[in-house]
Amino acid sequence: KLAQEGDTGKTGEKNAKSTGPKIDSTKKSSKGLYNQDLKEVKQTLLDAGFNKAEWEDLGLELGLNKKTLSAIQADKGNTNACFTECLSQWLVRADRVNERHGIPTMKSLVAALKKIGKKNEADYISAMFAGNSSEGKKPAKNGGAQARAGIEETNRPPTLKQKLTIDKLTNVIQRLERARFDKTKWQDLGGTLGLHPNTLRRINKNERGDIEDCFRECLSKWLRRADSVDDVGKPSFNTLANALHKMDCKPQAEYINGEAQASASDEETDGPTLTPPPQDAVNVNEWLEEGTVELNVKRVLMHGLPGSGKTCSQRLLLNEDPPEEPVTDSTGIACRAVKATRMSAHDDRMEEIDAKALLLRLAHDLKEATAKQKKPQPEDRSTKPMEESSETTTTEPAKLADESGEATKTGDPADDTEANKIISDIVKEIPNAKGKFDRHWVYFIDSGGQTAFQELLPLFTRPASFNIITLDISKDIDEKLEQKYRIDGESLSQIDKNSTGDSKPFSCTNIQFLKDVLSSGAILQPYQAQQPIGSEENTSTGSTTPRCPGYFVLGTHEDQKKAGVIEKYNDELKELKLGSRKKGYFIIPAELGGNIIYPVNTLKSGPDREAEAKKLCKIIYNQVSGDEIHIPVRWFAFELTLLEKAKRKGCSFLEIKDVLHAGDSLQMNADQTKEALQFLHNVTIILYYPQVLPDVVFVDPHPILDILSRLLALATYQIPQDHLDHFVKKTSLLNELEGDLKCRGLFTLKFLKNLKGGEDFSESDFIGLLLHLHIIVETDKKDESKEKKYFIPSALPPCPKTRSAPKSDIDPLQIVWCSRESEPEDSYEILPVPRGIFFLTIVNLMKRSKPLQFRFASKSPEYFRYRDAMSFRVRRQRDYIGIVHIIKKDRCIEIYFEAQYDLEHCLRIRKAVKEAISSSCEAIKIKPDGYKFAFHCPSTEGCYRIVTNVDEKKVECTSPGTKSPTNSGKEQHWSWFDKTQSLTEERGLDDANGSPDSSDPVQANTDQKVISVSNDTTQANTAPDSTTPDDGVTGAVGAEKVPAPVPLPELFPELDEMEYETKLSQGHVKDIVKDIRVLLLTATEVELRGVLGYLKPLDGRNKVIKSFINDIWIYIGKYGEYLAVVGRSAYAKGQQGGLDALTITNKIMEIYKPRYIIAVGICFGMDRSKVNLGDVIVSDFIVDLSNFRKEPENITARKPQPSAGTTLFPFFGDTSKFKIKHSDRENAKEVEVHCGPIASSPVLVDDPKFKKELREVRPDALAGEMEGAAILHAARHVHHKVEAIVIKAVGDWADGKKDGYRGWKDFASHAAATFVHYKLNNAAPDDLQ
Repeated sequence: KLAQEGDTGKTGEKNAKSTGPKIDSTKKSSKGLYNQDLKEVKQTLLDAGFNKAEWEDLGLELGLNKKTLSAIQADKGNTNACFTECLSQWLVRADRVNERHGIPTMKSLVAALKKIGKKNEADYISAMFAGNSSEGKKPAKNGGAQARAGIEETNRPPTLKQKLTIDKLTNVIQRLERARFDKTKWQDLGGTLGLHPNTLRRINKNERGDIEDCFRECLSKWLRRADSVDDVGKPSFNTLANALHKMDCKPQAEYINGEAQASASDEETDGPTLTPPPQDAVNVNEWLEEGTVELNVKRVLMHGLPGSGKTCSQRLLLNEDPPEEPVTDSTGIACRAVKATRMSAHDDRMEEIDAKALLLRLAHDLKEATAKQKKPQPEDRSTKPMEESSETTTTEPAKLADESGEATKTGDPADDTEANKIISDIVKEIPNAKGKFDRHWVYFIDSGGQTAFQELLPLFTRPASFNIITLDISKDIDEKLEQKYRIDGESLSQIDKNSTGDSKPFSCTNIQFLKDVLSSGAILQPYQAQQPIGSEENTSTGSTTPRCPGYFVLGTHEDQKKAGVIEKYNDELKELKLGSRKKGYFIIPAELGGNIIYPVNTLKSGPDREAEAKKLCKIIYNQVSGDEIHIPVRWFAFELTLLEKAKRKGCSFLEIKDVLHAGDSLQMNADQTKEALQFLHNVTIILYYPQVLPDVVFVDPHPILDILSRLLALATYQIPQDHLDHFVKKTSLLNELEGDLKCRGLFTLKFLKNLKGGEDFSESDFIGLLLHLHIIVETDKKDESKEKKYFIPSALPPCPKTRSAPKSDIDPLQIVWCSRESEPEDSYEILPVPRGIFFLTIVNLMKRSKPLQFRFASKSPEYFRYRDAMSFRVRRQRDYIGIVHIIKKDRCIEIYFEAQYDLEHCLRIRKAVKEAISSSCEAIKIKPDGYKFAFHCPSTEGCYRIVTNVDEKKVECTSPGTKSPTNSGKEQHWSWFDKTQSLTEERGLDDANGSPDSSDPVQANTDQKVISVSNDTTQANTAPDSTTPDDGVTGAVGAEKVPAPVPLPELFPELDEMEYETKLSQGHVKDIVKDIRVLLLTATEVELRGVLGYLKPLDGRNKVIKSFINDIWIYIGKYGEYLAVVGRSAYAKGQQGGLDALTITNKIMEIYKPRYIIAVGICFGMDRSKVNLGDVIVSDFIVDLSNFRKEPENITARKPQPSAGTTLFPFFGDTSKFKIKHSDRENAKEVEVHCGPIASSPVLVDDPKFKKELREVRPDALAGEMEGAAILHAARHVHHKVEAIVIKAVGDWADGKKDGYRGWKDFASHAAATFVHYKLNNAAPDDLQ
């Protein structure tokens, strides 16, 4: 009936929807729906008035079984979440709904609604869909898009007295939102409108207290005329306005009346009589898509000991009044950045850029953009006002007239309530936007001063161009200051006893803290301007050259300063300032030729305070150069939208689907939205970690940082009983605190759930984030408790100074951070150990499983378990090799080793520690080459003998004028660097008794296509032998008995033994790589070594280029006849797999645009009857198992199976001329090259049963690996044309015996790299165009 009445029919007008679905209504009702249609299907049902509480009945009729629905209820709980998941399961064809009820379509949805008695809802969807499709008209555009495009509306919203029905639910909600109605008052509103209290209680229970859902359901009940609604007055805007008056919400009532009267006036005159909107509204879409703002941005990080006045100093800089109480609560690890700018061109004082100020800035920019339009819009294109358009619909596509007079389509952005509200607010502020902001912006980031907080700070903040250090000058320069924790006006003392009863509270002097902060700046990666990511339009006009961070020292508590203390600080700072830029930082003096420290009373008030703020802000503006950045205006609107969304939801985080929805409404696709997210993550501490929490965005970082801060405070400070409720929910669960957290650094998920502050996010997600950041590590599953325990070393007490040095069978190895002094040239300056490096190193060591395992030592008093000293029992495979002690001193980390038998494992221990430190340096942006290995100098106190040449056993003393000692090379401490062990033993190829089995090194000649190895016999080196059942149940005995071929050292180099060209600027590197076509991607160190063995320097250069750019390492050189970039995705076990491979691939493609991506490395073999160990597999396509359905005894892939590049596969698929042998013996096996499918799964497969299930997915698959699907996904979705292929060699059988094949990983990596090199070396340069 609705369809027959057409657009002008009264009924059609009444049922026009403001948020019509984006499903293409020109398609027939039998067209299949998929999970990407979830949002639209859900909105269609809600617009039809479907009650979400009846989701189970609907699910059953759609074909889902009761078991699935019960699982949804148990997992989700919340009605809205259950309703959404039910629809999602239907759309992904769960429970084989397509076989029993037909594929999901609008038609089958309507049929299911009718079967459960929802005839009105079914008729509504049928009529709407039929009306659109029968007349060839598209569904109504969303209201927000109409407002932005300035579209003429043909359908009218309800007038004041017109009766409202359920189809007007969205209109009612949007009108109340524009009236700024407080949704938390939904129960009062429902009761005033005539709903029974029992109904309101049921709504609250069913919706689990979710404000948005309760508000919507309350209005739905009203529009359905439940309970005594008709007694109060049938639903209409007049009734709604009267109810608001009774609730004393008069402004909201007047707004509702005003809008409805305007709508009535429009109907009477057959067109809008209100003033047409300003031209700004017409151009919003274009402005959002193309507008940019050029800003000069400075990031300021506040440093200071607890109580030094950081927070008060920031308030002074922001021209805010001093706090009412002179003592403020302690700051957590970090705070969300506060934006500020100058008050005016004539007043250097700063003021915070709050949401209102940012709206005005954007409104002014929009007004300017509109004024630049050369031709105005035609005058006859009348539109509804901005506040009206979100309730009306159109049956024509949105159009704008360009200068040539041709109509062009606008986008079809999502109807995001918060995004549309922000845009509406911007337009409304245009009349008030009288002047633009100063283009100089400052982002202030405050941080906690407690030692444990400072250690973790680098994980959550990027290096800043400008740093403010606050020092309390009411204390003497070398006075020991105990670190207090302040809460509710009270200062809490530290725990005065550690696990062994020794006293050593945290304490630090002002000058020590100052030097530590400056040294940390010297060790950090050079600061580089933050750039908008990815989009070519968003480029910085400033220099991209890395620069040293600047430091400005504030002396707080000037009114209480000690006599002569300023002079002492000036003397110290003058010394530190000399040659500071060469050390990696610079100090900004308060006065040229005068004071370096700036004394200030941060509690001043009145004109004196304003004058002080003006002086300080002028120093920041004049002395610190900012980053010149062009930022898209939509990014600011996006930030405001995220804050508005989080505010409305009443939580600190958002789901990524809501974030992408908001981006869509702001003219951004998914990739552009994630770029904006990354920018906000880097600049404002909106936290987004797609590698570990891809579906969560922390809009407000305080909850997760505060809960971590509470955890550390509980372990570090004495908490009075009356303050415990600030930290925990139940004090009865604190027995775990005393026994585990304070003494052993252990906690459980149960304990974490008892902490305050994490109510609105999942504790398991929080655990995942801490694991990803290497703040914690899961302990051995064989712990005394069945519940998982997590170790957080930063919660441990410090080691008492009374403890003596540990036992060691060898002189300790020292790790020092240093910089070269300019005078004398041969001297070093030894810097303090970087903050956070020790914790991260300990966690990274404990995460290792091969070749060495580091586990807690026993509770014996002779062993260490402190925040700055740890003892580990170390095993190699199953063999216990000794105790390793790792001790952090002020200026070095020392490694001690108590060997079980002899010192043969020292080299492995050193390499393990080095890898852990290198990974930790990368995590906290420390220079990767900033540390050196050294030995203690027995002759000079404070002197270190730095190892400068391992082969020649040379060291260099750090003290000026100290002659470097002469070494015989036979000193015991050189065992840390001993390379006399055989190559076979070095790579862990032990025989059955665990003793090394010698093997001659490989001899390779790629021109002759032969690799040689002694002791090679026949097929035995493919162990287990061919008689082993294919399910791999038996052990890999053969792999232990017969060693794998060992590549020549020069073709399989150790990473730390190669020399690279590393001093090129990032701009220079980008110029070099911009025309390179080939990208070789590896995952692990072993794979990288195989590729680097063939990578040669570019023509005209002596070394391969190695560059740290875009937060990753790349290598640049010549691979055969082709120039190539080489990357690595996994620097730790936890980084193997698709997520990190996808991230690294995208990061490299942000640096340059490769044409061909070749994934080179190791795979596991599927079938021994088809492939052997060492054989190379060239993928013709990838079986993508990154998303699969697991059923009993069955796995079903749910992703497409991408094929290899159409140019790459023919190029590498021709394997006829490639010949390579395991050795030069007559009976040696040949490495065969096979072409076929490779299965790619994020799971590290080492289970014969699981492998068998994978084979059943694709029986002809030859191999399996972890990264290929992600790499091909990145290649398919990048904006430029890219081809990709996976070429890997078999290194094991994934049969539960991976350790037995460890030597084959080296050979497999080498074999795959050799094949790729052969093809690229024997091809013409234009074969890969």
